[in-house]
Amino acid sequence: MTEAFKVVRYELIANDRSGRRLLQFTLPGRDFETAEAFEAEGSIKREFTHGEWTATKVLAPHDTRVIIWQINTNEQDQVHGRGLHFPEVKRLWSSFLDEHAPMAGNA
Repeated sequence: MTEAFKVVRYELIANDRSGRRLLQFTLPGRDFETAEAFEAEGSIKREFTHGEWTATKVLAPHDTRVIIWQINTNEQDQVHGRGLHFPEVKRLWSSFLDEHAPMAGNA
């Protein structure tokens, strides 16, 4: 991740009156990436224990799309009170979580 790149930032607000907020990111012009799509293309390999997703081997660690997906997954983990799937990407969050960055809008 040596080149600068732009991401679109979405702030999703729960409609269950809980006030929960979830930040999610994507590259301009792309939909949100999924674990299933990354597995199909060979960018990641997920491991399951008793049907629960427990670990992931990232096979394309420098792919910007994979990094954004990891950050999105961590954001979801935080909102739902789970441990982070990808604690090692936490150091990359600051470039995505700039409160002054333009936001695409609420979804």
